[in-house]
Amino acid sequence: MATDQVSLPEGTVTVLSTDLVGSTLINQRLGDEAATALEREIAELANIHVKKQRGVTITYAGDGLMVAFQSARRAVACAQEIQRGIARLNRNRPDLDLKLRIGLHTGEVVREEADLFGAAVNAAARISALASGGEVLLSEATHSL
Repeated sequence: MATDQVSLPEGTVTVLSTDLVGSTLINQRLGDEAATALEREIAELANIHVKKQRGVTITYAGDGLMVAFQSARRAVACAQEIQRGIARLNRNRPDLDLKLRIGLHTGEVVREEADLFGAAVNAAARISALASGGEVLLSEATHSL
């Protein structure tokens, strides 16, 4: 779900990276079709908040996405709303017990066609990997803003 390159930010941005904890096990438990539908539901939930906070979805990989924001404050608000949305989904479907890791980092990115590259993108992904399920973890650079 890459976005139109005209709307891609460049320069200093806050990158939000998500990862669905245990996505492989969820896929095995639910089966391909149901797991894919669930991942789509999570992506739609996330994209509501991404749009509300004026973010741009860069990539969608089924069990995670990468989003760029011109505002660190909006990126943090989006991450919090996504986690609240996952909590609501879990209340409505307690059999799932979904956990999403979210990492945020602010730094320079380089735009190439319909994608973003650079240390900020890599850092956001690494920070996401360090987060616990249900947690939003910020880099010091994002926190300071």
